[in-house]
Amino acid sequence: VDDDAVAVAIEAPADADDEFITAVALVQQSKWDEAGALLQKYLRKNRDSEHYLEAQFLVGQCLFELQRFKNAITEFQKVIEAEDKVVRKGATALWAPRAMFMQGRAFEELGTKQDLEAAALFFDELVRLYPAAADAERARRRLEVLDANR
Repeated sequence: VDDDAVAVAIEAPADADDEFITAVALVQQSKWDEAGALLQKYLRKNRDSEHYLEAQFLVGQCLFELQRFKNAITEFQKVIEAEDKVVRKGATALWAPRAMFMQGRAFEELGTKQDLEAAALFFDELVRLYPAAADAERARRRLEVLDANR
């Protein structure tokens, strides 16, 4: 498995409801359109769910996999902003580092000079804000690749 590959959920949490479990199963099966639609429905109905951030992240993931990179960037930003509110209350950031990494990857996929510069900014910011996160190491590797290609 490529360590810099796109992140996807491995399995649904045991305490998740059926709709979320089904959506995660669709993600695992790479049924991006179906998974994304079900996740968006889940998000509308479950704003207070403890799985809300994960579901929001997976919406971005589905869009990324469908090569709808600009939409994915927007969805990943929602994760970062929502988790920022939780972190200010003392929680640990779990989804924001992943979302920042995927935003960087989406900008890389867009591929213009300006987009590649944006990718580097997201990776730099990820390393700065979350230096101990697993995604920070992945971001460092992406930065090396971007630097090598300049």
